Amino acid sequence: MYNAVSVFMENKSGKLAKVTEVLAKNNINIFMIDVDDNGQFGVLRVFTDKPKEARDILFDENFTVALEKSVIVEIEDKVGSISKLFKIVDEAGLNIKDASGCVIEQGSKAYFAMRSDSPEKLEAVLADNGIKILKGF
Repeated sequence: MYNAVSVFMENKSGKLAKVTEVLAKNNINIFMIDVDDNGQFGVLRVFTDKPKEARDILFDENFTVALEKSVIVEIEDKVGSISKLFKIVDEAGLNIKDASGCVIEQGSKAYFAMRSDSPEKLEAVLADNGIKILKGF
């Protein structure tokens, strides 16, 4: 389970640069970012090596922040892998609120991050079905 740092901010030029600059100056490594545009405002989800420290630093810099549990899995990069993943989720009666992913090694593996109303159950169901869960910091 990972804690994503969710940053709620006005959707305007310079905001992404400011968040990433603050984290870099405090020696916090960002390994994934997800930007959700909601018109005038948006949510930036940042996955870092030090999520609690990142949250505290951004809060001190007057950003509105929260930690949100996310499940990150490793799946094969082949046709049908995402469909298999979501079929497991569906059969367990779970809902995915937010998801993003990318291929890490073409033809080999991809990482997929998901948020759910029941992240602990999601992680358990996926692990029970042989899906590799990446462990958080």
